[in-house]
Amino acid sequence: MKPCVIIVDDDDAVRDSLSALLECEGFRVQTFCSGRHFLGAAPQRDVHCLIVDMHMPGMSGLQIANCLKRDNRNIPIILITGNLGTALKIQAEKCGITIMLEKPFQNGALLDAVSNCQNHR
Repeated sequence: MKPCVIIVDDDDAVRDSLSALLECEGFRVQTFCSGRHFLGAAPQRDVHCLIVDMHMPGMSGLQIANCLKRDNRNIPIILITGNLGTALKIQAEKCGITIMLEKPFQNGALLDAVSNCQNHR
């Protein structure tokens, strides 16, 4: 069975483009438009990694990471954001996020990040 990547982003175009890219690389992909939808339906097993947007209405990427950490759900997280400053990097690392990408990023950078998630389990 192919590894599953979950994308949580409130932007339809981002979800669609990332999903198409990852599916072309052989991943199964599930998408969610909000943290609330993801946390309510997230699978427990067979998740390779989570790609989550930092800024979304209702729940940020860091809040999602904190919920997963609190519930002992060890899923590698790739945080994507338009503004990756030092303060955000520090906050993300405290939440257990070790892979962060600043938008706009190249497809290769995302694919490398997804590949590297095996090392962050």
